[in-house]
Amino acid sequence: MASTINALHGPRKPGTVGLPFPGQQVAIADDAGQHLPYGQIGEVIICGANVMRGYLGKPEATAEALRGGWLHTGDVGYLDADGYLVLVDRKKDMIIRGGENIYPKEVENVLHQHPPSTRQPSSAAPTPATGNSPSPTPCCGPARTRHRRS
Repeated sequence: MASTINALHGPRKPGTVGLPFPGQQVAIADDAGQHLPYGQIGEVIICGANVMRGYLGKPEATAEALRGGWLHTGDVGYLDADGYLVLVDRKKDMIIRGGENIYPKEVENVLHQHPPSTRQPSSAAPTPATGNSPSPTPCCGPARTRHRRS
């Protein structure tokens, strides 16, 4: 289900997924469901006529996803000062380490800056002292060889 769109005519902001469709509301909420101010990271929640009524035959899943008239998407992001939505990660992918939230995408973005790595998906690895720690899975790019000139 789409809830945001980049303007066909007008300002577009790279790195965002755009503004809410007319008739839709997009907000960012903390774990208690309280709306957060612009620029703060939290769960993306949406409200509008096109939001689902629930999951067929799954009342528990419906109750978790639809709270207070808002659909809790499971996406993590923030609204910039102009109301454009920026997605950061998925809530279920978040790693909690010693009470601090770590988003795998942030770890992966740092690792992508260091060649020859091309892709490092991150997940949580349990640790006794802190709960979880990021655990990237290194993948290397194509083999690189040097050729000597004769």
